[in-house]
Amino acid sequence: MNTNIHPSFAKNIFQDNAATEPSVEFNEPVVAAPPRSNADIVAEQNAPVMARCFGPETKGEAVKLNDARVPAVLMERWAQQQPCPEHTACVHCGPQSGGLCALVFFEANAYHAFLRANPGLANTLWSNWAGVYYIWLRLPGWAPANDSAPGMLWVSSGLVPVFNLVPEEAIAPYVPDKKVLQTTYAAVQWPKAFEKSFFIDHTIFEFGPLIQPVKNTHELNHAALARILPRMLELYYDQDAQGFVMRRADKPMEVVTTDAVTRMVMDCLLHHLKMEPGFPMNKLNATRVKALIEEIKIVVGFRRPSAAAWLKEFVHGQLCLKAGGNLTVEEIHGAYLRHGRAQDSTLFPRSKFLVELPRTILATFNLTRVNNVLRPVAGTARWTARRGFNGVAFKSDGGDSKDGGDGADGGSIATSPPASSN
Repeated sequence: MNTNIHPSFAKNIFQDNAATEPSVEFNEPVVAAPPRSNADIVAEQNAPVMARCFGPETKGEAVKLNDARVPAVLMERWAQQQPCPEHTACVHCGPQSGGLCALVFFEANAYHAFLRANPGLANTLWSNWAGVYYIWLRLPGWAPANDSAPGMLWVSSGLVPVFNLVPEEAIAPYVPDKKVLQTTYAAVQWPKAFEKSFFIDHTIFEFGPLIQPVKNTHELNHAALARILPRMLELYYDQDAQGFVMRRADKPMEVVTTDAVTRMVMDCLLHHLKMEPGFPMNKLNATRVKALIEEIKIVVGFRRPSAAAWLKEFVHGQLCLKAGGNLTVEEIHGAYLRHGRAQDSTLFPRSKFLVELPRTILATFNLTRVNNVLRPVAGTARWTARRGFNGVAFKSDGGDSKDGGDGADGGSIATSPPASSN
């Protein structure tokens, strides 16, 4: 498809600019219609094709260079084209086009990464213009405000260029079998660059501004802050241990004292909200912060699975049937400890594990424990029979066959899939 003439407009696009024949009486002199620009002619030629992609609710117009309604980064792309077109066809994003929005990617890798994270959006309309990749969505409900990040742009209001209006370029030869899909904010796996800011905006939309006017004063909005602050600080509340923990990607949970959480919350409030109009500085005392922290405990509280539930989850997630495979009890125990400690899970003591593992393996794989799993004796040429299970193996290629001995470190379970070769 021609990247400049992409079928992504509504049927009624440019209707405001279309020339119309004035109504005249029979004896009145006929007044010739004003001459039409090449831009209007090309827009009219493309309108039926584009209507099939965007639907009749989408609005658009022909725009000249340096129109302030077009995002600056896209305007720069426009100006860099050689030759630089005088007019470009744009669509309106926002409520006036039925909630039309555009995710703009300046690199193909980011574009494909988004679609991999959102397979349900693989059939939505996509397009490209001036080397820029667009993914089009329709969010008729709440939509995040315009935002930008390195290599990406989110547009929910304003104009987005879709093709150049030049007469020598032909109408797109075909229409892709895709239309703009309707979705919701919550249904989209957003790029990490937008995730946090979108979450804050959506929380404020649902629970109100962070500082609310109350009669003749202002109050902190605990309902909103109790959701935003722990997200910023990566805090959760362990209801079983009755304490806060900090969860960071690829790191074990870190216990955080209540005093430390109090200082972190105070610092966040002072740093991010102190300059906001109406900030209730005189009410920012220990009692009110304690009340906010109690609400945070409720919002981000979690319970750990029981030791029995965790063992079942481990067996289902990390072991599999394999003809010719076998594992000793100690190899499984070592992997169980390593994997469970990484996630700070509730674990059985060794004596209880030795009782529960055969029951779980039998219930999961219908295999019974045997006493003839052969393993070499370290430092010798001899082999010895050990307790274990035939016909089972670790799912992960990273799992090894080191004997766990007393179960302290034996076994290795990779907790993440191998990187894609694409």
